[in-house]
Amino acid sequence: MFRACLLPTDAEPWLGLRGTYYPSPDWRIMADVAATGFSANGGDWGWNGRIGVSYLITSWFDVSLGFFAMQTNQPEGSGFLNAPRSVHLLSYGPILAFGFRF
Repeated sequence: MFRACLLPTDAEPWLGLRGTYYPSPDWRIMADVAATGFSANGGDWGWNGRIGVSYLITSWFDVSLGFFAMQTNQPEGSGFLNAPRSVHLLSYGPILAFGFRF
């Protein structure tokens, strides 16, 4: 999970679990889930989760397909240069990724 942070007040803690299962040397099944925010910095609780499969095409290249969902809330407050801001986001959908191992 990656979250860009431009200001210290946008940072939020998270706690999660990740599991991976290898049914064969070329296949990987993975799932992860996290709780975010914990009401830190005047924010709210959020969550995210992902489930997917990955296939190792060569010893250094893989392709992954999965599903990702996240929800986050930041109540109205002051943002950059005291501009009012609030975020209420629910996002979900498929993931297609290519990986390089080195």
